[in-house]
Amino acid sequence: MGTLEADVIRSWGEGEYIHGFGGHGREYMEKGIRLSFPGDADNDLFGKVGGMEFSDPDYSIFEIIVGEDRMHAIETIQSRGFVAADESADLYVNGEFTIALRGERNIDLIQIWFQDKDLRDRVY
Repeated sequence: MGTLEADVIRSWGEGEYIHGFGGHGREYMEKGIRLSFPGDADNDLFGKVGGMEFSDPDYSIFEIIVGEDRMHAIETIQSRGFVAADESADLYVNGEFTIALRGERNIDLIQIWFQDKDLRDRVY
């Protein structure tokens, strides 16, 4: 999170460019990761990684990896100050950061994104 897009490209290559509303993404299928870059110059992470999702156990957040027991993963992120979002049992929020844990018994996909508090009401 927060890595300049140019640095990502320099390290990993162009990846597959994904058009989006309010920004764009780059998917690195061989790495099992998709990154998103906010397109709004008012965003604190403009031009930098503002979101990611991964299904490869080579990546982790707070040492939570894909394939891990879901309940253990929830306990871990809650111990880091994240609380369950009211609208979904899959979403956990701490300030401007959200983590989504996807999967039934075990984690299949982890999503992390930054939601700039100053832009939450902006519609793209």
